[in-house]
Amino acid sequence: MFFFKSCSSLFILIMAFAINTAHSQSDTTSNSKQKSQQKATEYFDEQAMPPGGMTGYYQYLAKHIKYPEAAIKAKAKGRILIRIYIDSVGNVIDAKIYDDPVGFGCGEEAVRVIKSMPPWKPGKINGKAISTTFPVYVKFKLSD
Repeated sequence: MFFFKSCSSLFILIMAFAINTAHSQSDTTSNSKQKSQQKATEYFDEQAMPPGGMTGYYQYLAKHIKYPEAAIKAKAKGRILIRIYIDSVGNVIDAKIYDDPVGFGCGEEAVRVIKSMPPWKPGKINGKAISTTFPVYVKFKLSD
């Protein structure tokens, strides 16, 4: 009985975060952002990876994010959850704010910087590059 309750909870959790459960083969025929997002999958063998890995991701953010003036005045800080869409070539085709408890333009700044990133190594299923979507965090913290 416990096994079924656990499986049900896991299924509900997966469904709550799924944007599109259809497995995508490749996004070679569509240049449309919307179609690419519809084909993007959260299920993959290899996750898309930014240049330099996650260390490179955090370095890129640190170098390019400009703390919004309103956020500085309000001493706003925290983590923002962004959902990113990477096409089968590795381009960041979109980024959307999923959760922004910080406010004051920080979410918009995170999206701007993520969209400006150089191409990533695309995600893969069975060795074939696919369009993927997954959440990433961007942390805003003022130095003392």
